[in-house]
Amino acid sequence: MAYELKLIVVEPSNSGLPEVKGRMAKETGRTEFYCRVIATIDLCAFRGEAIEALDRDNIKQSKADKKHVYYYYESDGNTQVKEDRYGEKRNPIPIAEVLKAVEDSHNEDIDEYRYHRSEWAIGLLKSMIGFRGKKLSVILEGH
Repeated sequence: MAYELKLIVVEPSNSGLPEVKGRMAKETGRTEFYCRVIATIDLCAFRGEAIEALDRDNIKQSKADKKHVYYYYESDGNTQVKEDRYGEKRNPIPIAEVLKAVEDSHNEDIDEYRYHRSEWAIGLLKSMIGFRGKKLSVILEGH
Protein backbone atom coordinates (compact mmCIF):
# COMPACT_ATOMS: atom_id res chain seq x y z
CA MET A 1 0.00 0.00 0.00
CA ALA A 2 1.23 3.44 -0.84
CA TYR A 3 1.84 6.21 1.62
CA GLU A 4 -0.75 8.55 0.09
CA LEU A 5 -4.24 7.26 -0.77
CA LYS A 6 -7.09 8.69 -2.84
CA LEU A 7 -10.50 7.12 -3.28
CA ILE A 8 -11.83 7.94 -6.73
CA VAL A 9 -15.58 7.35 -6.66
CA VAL A 10 -16.77 6.45 -10.15
CA GLU A 11 -19.78 5.28 -12.08
CA PRO A 12 -18.48 2.67 -14.55
CA SER A 13 -20.24 2.54 -17.92
CA ASN A 14 -20.97 -1.16 -17.32
CA SER A 15 -22.86 -0.47 -14.09
CA GLY A 16 -26.27 -1.35 -15.48
CA LEU A 17 -26.77 1.46 -17.96
CA PRO A 18 -28.12 -0.40 -21.02
CA GLU A 19 -27.34 2.38 -23.53
CA VAL A 20 -23.64 2.50 -22.61
CA LYS A 21 -21.45 -0.43 -23.54
CA GLY A 22 -17.74 -0.98 -23.42
CA ARG A 23 -15.82 -0.50 -26.65
CA MET A 24 -13.23 -2.88 -27.99
CA ALA A 25 -9.79 -1.34 -28.02
CA LYS A 26 -7.90 -2.23 -31.20
CA GLU A 27 -4.49 -1.89 -29.57
CA THR A 28 -5.21 -4.23 -26.64
CA GLY A 29 -8.13 -6.40 -27.74
CA ARG A 30 -9.77 -5.67 -24.40
CA THR A 31 -13.17 -4.14 -23.75
CA GLU A 32 -12.77 -0.64 -22.32
CA PHE A 33 -15.20 0.90 -19.87
CA TYR A 34 -15.32 4.61 -19.17
CA CYS A 35 -15.70 5.52 -15.49
CA ARG A 36 -17.35 8.86 -14.82
CA VAL A 37 -15.70 10.45 -11.77
CA ILE A 38 -18.27 11.41 -9.14
CA ALA A 39 -15.92 12.42 -6.30
CA THR A 40 -12.32 12.18 -5.21
CA ILE A 41 -11.59 11.67 -1.53
CA ASP A 42 -8.00 12.45 -0.57
CA LEU A 43 -7.13 10.40 2.51
CA CYS A 44 -3.47 11.47 2.45
CA ALA A 45 -1.51 9.22 4.81
CA PHE A 46 -4.34 6.85 5.77
CA ARG A 47 -3.31 3.26 6.54
CA GLY A 48 -4.83 0.14 8.00
CA GLU A 49 -4.82 -3.62 7.63
CA ALA A 50 -8.23 -3.82 5.91
CA ILE A 51 -7.65 -1.10 3.30
CA GLU A 52 -4.16 -2.44 2.55
CA ALA A 53 -5.54 -5.97 2.06
CA LEU A 54 -8.27 -4.65 -0.24
CA ASP A 55 -5.64 -2.75 -2.24
CA ARG A 56 -3.41 -5.84 -2.60
CA ASP A 57 -6.37 -7.99 -3.68
CA ASN A 58 -7.49 -5.39 -6.20
CA ILE A 59 -4.06 -5.23 -7.82
CA LYS A 60 -3.95 -9.04 -8.06
CA GLN A 61 -7.48 -9.29 -9.52
CA SER A 62 -6.91 -6.41 -11.94
CA LYS A 63 -3.74 -8.09 -13.28
CA ALA A 64 -5.64 -11.34 -13.78
CA ASP A 65 -8.47 -9.60 -15.67
CA LYS A 66 -7.20 -9.77 -19.25
CA LYS A 67 -10.54 -8.88 -20.86
CA HIS A 68 -11.39 -5.45 -19.40
CA VAL A 69 -9.83 -2.03 -19.05
CA TYR A 70 -11.39 0.68 -16.91
CA TYR A 71 -10.40 4.30 -17.38
CA TYR A 72 -11.31 7.78 -16.20
CA TYR A 73 -10.15 11.29 -16.93
CA GLU A 74 -8.05 13.45 -14.62
CA SER A 75 -9.57 16.73 -13.47
CA ASP A 76 -8.04 18.49 -16.50
CA GLY A 77 -10.54 16.58 -18.67
CA ASN A 78 -7.85 15.55 -21.15
CA THR A 79 -5.62 13.05 -19.39
CA GLN A 80 -6.97 9.50 -19.66
CA VAL A 81 -5.97 7.23 -16.77
CA LYS A 82 -5.88 3.44 -17.28
CA GLU A 83 -3.09 2.61 -14.82
CA ASP A 84 -1.75 3.94 -11.55
CA ARG A 85 1.62 5.69 -11.24
CA TYR A 86 3.38 2.31 -11.10
CA GLY A 87 1.85 0.93 -14.28
CA GLU A 88 -0.69 -1.24 -12.44
CA LYS A 89 -4.16 -1.60 -13.94
CA ARG A 90 -6.87 -0.84 -11.37
CA ASN A 91 -10.41 -2.15 -11.62
CA PRO A 92 -13.26 -0.43 -9.75
CA ILE A 93 -14.28 -1.93 -6.40
CA PRO A 94 -17.92 -1.83 -5.21
CA ILE A 95 -18.37 1.14 -2.89
CA ALA A 96 -19.72 -1.04 -0.04
CA GLU A 97 -16.48 -3.08 0.03
CA VAL A 98 -14.36 0.06 0.20
CA LEU A 99 -16.57 1.51 2.95
CA LYS A 100 -16.13 -1.64 5.05
CA ALA A 101 -12.33 -1.56 4.58
CA VAL A 102 -12.14 2.14 5.50
CA GLU A 103 -14.34 1.56 8.57
CA ASP A 104 -12.29 -1.45 9.69
CA SER A 105 -9.00 0.40 9.19
CA HIS A 106 -10.40 3.48 10.94
CA ASN A 107 -11.46 1.37 13.93
CA GLU A 108 -7.95 -0.07 14.34
CA ASP A 109 -6.93 3.20 16.00
CA ILE A 110 -7.68 4.34 19.54
CA ASP A 111 -10.51 6.91 19.63
CA GLU A 112 -8.43 10.04 20.20
CA TYR A 113 -6.00 9.01 17.45
CA ARG A 114 -8.53 8.13 14.77
CA TYR A 115 -7.74 9.86 11.54
CA HIS A 116 -10.17 12.70 10.79
CA ARG A 117 -10.11 12.22 7.02
CA SER A 118 -11.29 8.63 7.35
CA GLU A 119 -14.26 9.81 9.44
CA TRP A 120 -15.26 12.22 6.68
CA ALA A 121 -14.75 9.54 4.02
CA ILE A 122 -16.97 7.10 5.91
CA GLY A 123 -19.81 9.64 6.05
CA LEU A 124 -19.52 10.48 2.37
CA LEU A 125 -19.26 6.84 1.21
CA LYS A 126 -22.30 5.87 3.33
CA SER A 127 -24.33 8.67 1.75
CA MET A 128 -23.41 7.47 -1.75
CA ILE A 129 -24.37 3.80 -1.41
CA GLY A 130 -27.50 3.19 -3.47
CA PHE A 131 -28.17 6.92 -3.93
CA ARG A 132 -30.86 7.28 -6.61
CA GLY A 133 -30.17 3.74 -7.79
CA LYS A 134 -26.61 4.53 -8.84
CA LYS A 135 -24.12 1.65 -8.79
CA LEU A 136 -20.98 3.47 -7.75
CA SER A 137 -17.54 1.98 -7.37
CA VAL A 138 -14.15 3.16 -6.15
CA ILE A 139 -10.75 3.12 -7.81
CA LEU A 140 -7.94 3.17 -5.25
CA GLU A 141 -5.07 5.43 -6.20
CA GLY A 142 -1.94 5.40 -4.09
CA HIS A 143 1.60 6.61 -4.33
